[in-house]
Amino acid sequence: MAAERGPIVCCVEHADLDGSLDVDDMAVVPAPITVGEREVTAIPFSAWGNRALG
Repeated sequence: MAAERGPIVCCVEHADLDGSLDVDDMAVVPAPITVGEREVTAIPFSAWGNRALG
């Protein structure tokens, strides 16, 4: 899954999920960005696939 904010593309990958979530079951719901409880971590695409297997 990927999201773009301005020139930055961020991705969600298995390495950041706690086991109760599967990236294949996720969907993007357009909504304003708010500060609150953190659900998942999105990292810059340039780091995607360079941290752990998954």
